[in-house]
Amino acid sequence: MPNLKQVVDVLETLYPLRYAEQWDEPGLIVGDPTEPVRRIAFAADPTDAIVDKALAMEADLLVTHHPLFFRSVHEVSGLGFRGNLVSKLNRGHCALWVGHTNADAAWRGVGQAAADALRLVEQRPLVPLDDPKASHPVGLGRIGVLEHPMTLGDFAMRVAQAVHCQGMPTALGVQMCGDPSMPVHTVAVLPGSGDSLFDEVRASDADVYVTSDLRHHPVTDAIEQARYEARVARRGIAIGHGDLAFINTPHAAIESIWFNYALEDVPNAIERATGERPDVAWIRDTTDPWCQTIHWPDTRIDVAVRGNASADRDGGAGHIGDSTLRELDASCDGVDMNVPATVATHDIVWRGKVYDVDDMTIDLHRTDGGTVRIRRQITRHRPCVVMLVHDVSNDKYLMEREYRAGSQRYAYGLPAGLIDEGEDVDQAALRELREETGVVPEPGDDSFTIDAVGDFYSSEGMSDELAHIMVIHLSAWRQGPRHFDPDEHVESAWVDFGTLTAIGVTASNSQIALLHEALRRAK
Repeated sequence: MPNLKQVVDVLETLYPLRYAEQWDEPGLIVGDPTEPVRRIAFAADPTDAIVDKALAMEADLLVTHHPLFFRSVHEVSGLGFRGNLVSKLNRGHCALWVGHTNADAAWRGVGQAAADALRLVEQRPLVPLDDPKASHPVGLGRIGVLEHPMTLGDFAMRVAQAVHCQGMPTALGVQMCGDPSMPVHTVAVLPGSGDSLFDEVRASDADVYVTSDLRHHPVTDAIEQARYEARVARRGIAIGHGDLAFINTPHAAIESIWFNYALEDVPNAIERATGERPDVAWIRDTTDPWCQTIHWPDTRIDVAVRGNASADRDGGAGHIGDSTLRELDASCDGVDMNVPATVATHDIVWRGKVYDVDDMTIDLHRTDGGTVRIRRQITRHRPCVVMLVHDVSNDKYLMEREYRAGSQRYAYGLPAGLIDEGEDVDQAALRELREETGVVPEPGDDSFTIDAVGDFYSSEGMSDELAHIMVIHLSAWRQGPRHFDPDEHVESAWVDFGTLTAIGVTASNSQIALLHEALRRAK
């Protein structure tokens, strides 16, 4: 197996220390460079509980984002928790390496991982670094655009989902500052504390800034200035950069999205450098210091229907009105469903190729101030795409058949697959279509259109898998080779819509696509 020095060399090639801020001291904190590294654990913070878990899984190296030592220290005795952790790591023969602001700025680092999770395209660094050795643009944060503009309210929901599902479960929700109905196209994102970069964000002409640890006064000043500039602009006087919204996220949670890349990039790079591949694991335990968000009991939380976050609450389209909420409250058993539930504990009890199993305890908050604790197991699953593919010229639809273990039969269905890291939804759909069926749209903007049906949870009580369902209308396409995964065996054929609907498609996500298309054809 590679020794620690070899692994550190790989880490500092992926996340160069020269990218770190002047005040930061990332790199190897604890460890003997000659020791072998068979297993690497990743976590947001080197807390006592995280170190214990790393030692329990017999990790030889713990990689964290946040440092153990933010500033210079003069002792690591047992009088303080840092000294205790150093001693514990040494006794357990577990090294500690920190990738902090250097990982923030690196290619496929913290900033890019968050931007990719939010599905931003045409990305560039918010604060670029000049590195002649870099093969890709590097620097703090990211500026990018949404492939399809959406309202601020809908985008905030996307941020919340990405943080929770791809980062770290947290009791802290996502806060939004701005008009929920305002259109969002250009996005600035900086995982971690970001209110020192307001000037850079304003200069980027971003519509919304996604970051963490936003303080009251800087945000208030920034939003008031932006609103003033917008009002003046409406009178024909251009000053500043106009309106700007903010989304405040839990600090460690949004930064933890990076580990989705690190768990792939680090062992791959070690294997290329040394010929050997260590085991890797992500200790996804919540390390936010905040364990509960408390809302005043008389404060009503708006219940918004997806896609209509801008509607007025009182009878507005897409919202549940006060009268309906009162009817729901009247039937409650003491649980206050206007206060978000709190994840008390969670533990990944099984890891697989496609999904993990998370054993969770959750506190439901009562109207009398108490809590009710429940336990749930859910599968953590990457999002997927489901495509109904329509050949417009021949009015035919693409049907598949393959073995489905859940129903234990060869089932009829539609092309579908998981979204790979770094892909947006449309890219994933076209890749899966090409791999499974060999169907490739011809070059040109007019060769196909994508009708987005919606995003739906496959089984929201048991899984966080989110299915992005669409209809792809092909005007010009060619047949290419198929590329199956090693355990994938798929048949496909073009059929008319009547045959497709009568064949017995049983997957719920595919049925949603079929119903959507049936409504379109009936118009």
